[in-house]
Amino acid sequence: MLTVEEMKEKLRQLRTQPYWWDMPEEAYKELEEVVGPDKISREKVVRQAYVGRGYARELIWFSGQAYPPCCVIQTETTEEVAAVVRICNKYHLPFN
Repeated sequence: MLTVEEMKEKLRQLRTQPYWWDMPEEAYKELEEVVGPDKISREKVVRQAYVGRGYARELIWFSGQAYPPCCVIQTETTEEVAAVVRICNKYHLPFN
């Protein structure tokens, strides 16, 4: 378990990452072309729904160890997943 000071330092480091809150517009447009405008969102409410998923969600979220993604994508096919991964790699965007 991290101490409070360690968590604060980790948060400080994460916030210095280039795509902490946003992503390049070009990347978003490319992703939108793959899945369509109705299957991708960077609305705050939608992104917040994907913070700290799973076991002990509240503990992870309130401790500051989970952060909203820069966008949420809902793929339907294996080909869409492969295209999304290629685009994320192209722009060095983390994904899960």
